[in-house]
Amino acid sequence: MVFGVVVMIALAVWIALHPRLPSLPTQWSATLRAGIEADPILEGNLLIVASMDGTLWAFDPMTGERRYRRAPAVRGIAGGLTAHDGLVYFGSDDHYVYAVEAATGETVASAATNGPVRTKPVIIGDTVYVGSDDGYLWSFRVATLEPAGEPWNARSPIAATPIAYEDTLVFSPIRGNVYFLDTTTGKYRYARVPGPVLSSPAVTLAGNVWIGNDRGDVFVIEAETLAVEHVTTLDQPVRGSIYERRGSVYVGANDGFLHIFRASPPAPLGLVAGGGSVRAQPTYDAGVLHWVSDNGVLHASKPSGEPLSRTVIGSARISARPVAGPSSMLYVCDTAGEVRALRTSTAE
Repeated sequence: MVFGVVVMIALAVWIALHPRLPSLPTQWSATLRAGIEADPILEGNLLIVASMDGTLWAFDPMTGERRYRRAPAVRGIAGGLTAHDGLVYFGSDDHYVYAVEAATGETVASAATNGPVRTKPVIIGDTVYVGSDDGYLWSFRVATLEPAGEPWNARSPIAATPIAYEDTLVFSPIRGNVYFLDTTTGKYRYARVPGPVLSSPAVTLAGNVWIGNDRGDVFVIEAETLAVEHVTTLDQPVRGSIYERRGSVYVGANDGFLHIFRASPPAPLGLVAGGGSVRAQPTYDAGVLHWVSDNGVLHASKPSGEPLSRTVIGSARISARPVAGPSSMLYVCDTAGEVRALRTSTAE
């Protein structure tokens, strides 16, 4: 009798801590021939998705009708897509950077590096910057992809996407340290951060840079002085792209949680369970934070972390960032090649 009461109490506590959450309805879906690891984008009236067989796909965002399929790259596209003046830029495992017309997928230009390009291109002014596994930061002219200067030797592969902070490019090679490259003068400074670093940094409104490493450390760097503050050490590597929104910083980690911090002064605010490693950067839309975990689940939370919905996309890992679209639509891609358009109105 006592045992039964204990079981009932334990079950009630578990239900209270794990409430049954609604899932988002599917508007349309498509299955590609290869998995998806690169962040998709919305450009004009198209949802553009890149797959790991080097193919670029474009869909009508509302209906899922395929508009084109092109294969500009010989190998996989993993680093994310960047749109600028009607062109889409991306790198590939075939060592090349490409510029294609967003409306047609036709290749306009390409440029070679000496290793796989797994980072998302960053554009500052008229220059495209990409990090490569060859250990160099490369710069090319927009549209033509002609060299914009000598490649910058980072002495270690660059696996995390750089970020722009005004005219400064902020990036970190795997071996560690965070570099601040002035794109107008070519001069650089750096802050000492131990590696390995596979986490893309984030810049807050106050001008502080947050970054994590494979030791589970989370750091914040004051951009002007390069002073480094150790915020915390998590149980597992931090490989997610860090995200900042209105004074809160969101850090995904391999421990299966999305960690929430106050940006200034840095302090933990809470965490939300994902059930699998959290690697992709969250997306904020209409008051809701959408984020994904490696167990194939899309989560919706309030910015404070309170769960709103939980949608199982499949059993495959989700590495790409969700993309918010028009008419309360959200697009999620996984490594099984599934593209799913979901209605988000139930989570708002």
